[in-house]
Amino acid sequence: MRDYSGSMYGEPTQSLVAQHLMIYAWLLVQYEKRVIPRFFVHDTEAQEVTAQQYFALGSWGGGTYIPSVYKEITKTVEGEGLQSDYNIYVFQGTDGDDGDREGNEAIPEIRKVLGYVNRMGVTLFRHSYFGDQKTAFEAYVEKGAILERREVFRMHIMPRYRDVTDEMNIEAIKALIAQD
Repeated sequence: MRDYSGSMYGEPTQSLVAQHLMIYAWLLVQYEKRVIPRFFVHDTEAQEVTAQQYFALGSWGGGTYIPSVYKEITKTVEGEGLQSDYNIYVFQGTDGDDGDREGNEAIPEIRKVLGYVNRMGVTLFRHSYFGDQKTAFEAYVEKGAILERREVFRMHIMPRYRDVTDEMNIEAIKALIAQD
């Protein structure tokens, strides 16, 4: 899943798309091509899209409401009974800006997701307008003790919002899929 709101434009989106393409390729190899991908994008509303749309869509502008995508994914997983038949991996990319600033809806939705996934990995591109401050996403995953769920949840904060190298993307992926 990826944030395609107004603040996620240009290089962060390109980097995130590259990461998700590499993760998808890794899953295909890891599970011998027995992978059924599902792709979701969101701004204030979430929607499932085709792979072609996922990797091609740019920012549409507007705000961000991250819980919408968690709800949409949970609706899909529960509605299709996927959790009983499949290993589920959820990878997310965002700049951490969220209309749900306190995480009042996001935290319970993340907990639902963590209840059925084998791994949830989040790449965070902290926009320069945040400076050294935590984003809304960072604050509420900390507040909700989500970071303590390392067996299923990993987050990687990109060291830069711009000028992301292939090496930086590879380090992010390693952090998201690491077993320890």
